[in-house]
Amino acid sequence: MAHLESRNGWYRVVFRLNGERFSKSLNTTCKRSADACLAKVIDNLHRLKLGLVTVPASSDPATFLLGGDLSKATQNEPRPRKSVTIKQSWRTFLDTIPENSLEESTLSGMNTHVEHLARLIGRKVTLCKIDKPTLQGYIDQRAKEQGRYGKTVSVQTIKKELRTFSTIWGWMIDQKKVQLPFPNKKLRYPKYEEQPPFQTWQQIETRIKRGGLTKHQINELWDSLFLNVRQVEAALSHARTHARRDVIYPMLCFAAYTGARRSEILRSELDDLDFESSTITIREKKRIKGKLSTRRVPMQPRLVGILKEWLAIHPGTKFTFATIRWRANSPTQISNDQASNFFEMAFVRSKWAVLYGWHIFRHSFCSNCAAAGIEQRIINQWVGHQTEEMVRRYRHLFPTNELQEIQKVFV
Repeated sequence: MAHLESRNGWYRVVFRLNGERFSKSLNTTCKRSADACLAKVIDNLHRLKLGLVTVPASSDPATFLLGGDLSKATQNEPRPRKSVTIKQSWRTFLDTIPENSLEESTLSGMNTHVEHLARLIGRKVTLCKIDKPTLQGYIDQRAKEQGRYGKTVSVQTIKKELRTFSTIWGWMIDQKKVQLPFPNKKLRYPKYEEQPPFQTWQQIETRIKRGGLTKHQINELWDSLFLNVRQVEAALSHARTHARRDVIYPMLCFAAYTGARRSEILRSELDDLDFESSTITIREKKRIKGKLSTRRVPMQPRLVGILKEWLAIHPGTKFTFATIRWRANSPTQISNDQASNFFEMAFVRSKWAVLYGWHIFRHSFCSNCAAAGIEQRIINQWVGHQTEEMVRRYRHLFPTNELQEIQKVFV
């Protein structure tokens, strides 16, 4: 009938009424206070079931049931359904999705998408008034706005924003708050440039020396950088001597030798390290929708020694990488923001400062495996699902006989 949920230590009450699911934060971390609120809601739900009272149309059911005093409730007053705005539907989505079903970074990105959607479509526009012309207008207007590297917002970004909206809309249909399907059929998108293939440090420097590039274009070139094997080792060596925290170097090595994403590194647990079979289990969330899947990566011999050194000074907790929480003096899992700060700390004020985040090691892992002639199927198996567009960005590095083949044409 009703139960409690805890999110990051804060309690909320969840219940169903007339086939609809409702939830409300109790603004407390105290279990005793939360249990008292839950008992109040259960009692009031029982009174509703007996027909003693009904929820007034002007009242929010959760707030009403938590109020405790239903003596002034209007008898048998129906509560009409109200169409919701984009931001309201987003809040409903957040309140009803299962805990830990989406990455923290994914939710942050979706929240940014919702902000843009509400800003351009209208913060007071309800879902029932949004149709295909509305979405087409959003695409046309968004495509003119400023994006990264001095360019306009990319088509890929706009598609991600509408994909977020489609996900929320579908959830609202399941909650019976929307009846019509998401009106995204045959929308027109502007043409876009394909991302450049991954390039070596030397290729990027050669292009910059030719001149004629803006600061934004130079940054875009560095964003397509991949490090060869020697450069990976040099970057790791620099991090080992300059990182101000013991955890940073083994985390970077984990990324460089497995191709794991930042979120997968932070989610890694000690039980995932199998030194007997020299394999690492990577916990995934993105490869299979709705499923917590895993993949196995062979443990590079150098990584074995690095991880064993780290485990000898490991601060505790089940997570492979942890840090001591400031002031509390207790070990805790590393957050996304902390990981980003750690990466900057390792390379700040050095030639490696051009490295663009943790993904540089994932891209370099894929590219170096390709350059070494490892079969694409095996690379995909090690790094998880790859889109065809991503595969194309490093496919040019595979050793081929194209030069010999074209020489056969004109002899």
